[in-house]
Amino acid sequence: MELDFLLLLQNISNPILDKIFIIVTNMGSEYFYFFAILLIYWCIDKTIGIKVLFIVVVSSFVNDLVKGFFKAERPISLEEINSLYVKSAPGYSFPSGHSQISASFWFYLMMKINKKIFYIIGTLIMFLVGFSRLYLRVHWPRDVFFGLILGTFIVLVIKVVNKKVKINGSILLYFMLLIILNLILLFVSNNTYMIVISSMTGILIGYILENKFINFNESSTFIRQVIKFILGISIILTNFILFNFLPSIGIVNYLKFLMIGFTSTYVIPYVYIKLNLA
Repeated sequence: MELDFLLLLQNISNPILDKIFIIVTNMGSEYFYFFAILLIYWCIDKTIGIKVLFIVVVSSFVNDLVKGFFKAERPISLEEINSLYVKSAPGYSFPSGHSQISASFWFYLMMKINKKIFYIIGTLIMFLVGFSRLYLRVHWPRDVFFGLILGTFIVLVIKVVNKKVKINGSILLYFMLLIILNLILLFVSNNTYMIVISSMTGILIGYILENKFINFNESSTFIRQVIKFILGISIILTNFILFNFLPSIGIVNYLKFLMIGFTSTYVIPYVYIKLNLA
């Protein structure tokens, strides 16, 4: 039945829909959420930005663990399936990472903002991202379904734990998280993990120091918000370019993404203050 559904989507495939759903599926990528979280942190609410970042990182780790446990093959391996945008689908199939991370991101914001219109928008984006993975034939329907379920479940579990333990905003929590994240690198030799952990470490260090020494105001006029976001992204991209001149070895790559994370949450807010943008 799942194969028949993918073949049905394959039969209605056309160049226009192909391009549309490639754009939609990128709304479920790590890069999209990286920039979305930076937008929240710089221009909307830095506390929400850090919390949703934590949720997305946890969701991403859980997704990798579950994929490694089940080791399910993607539809890409079947001769009768013509998968599109295969570069967005490395590794195993179950559950869908795009669907799970999208669910975690949007479901958290839906609950936090708690407005009907945002529930509609968030649900629509989650559905479209999940459907795009099926249209592109890089996932099975069960991958998308359980990805959405697992993504929302993770948010609910974190919310319950946060209430029970009362760790909201605790600096000790962030230091514990830093230690746990970096200890993982001693046991897992995976480049993706290294990038996530090193950048998360830099982000959390920057966030702790920013709150203590800068404490910038996220709100501003619309024009200033646009300037802030463009300036912040430009600084991040400049960091990427400069670090690419260094040799691509373990410790250098770790420091590269640590500094990019630190720049995101400390250096850029400091620049905003100096330029009277925040």
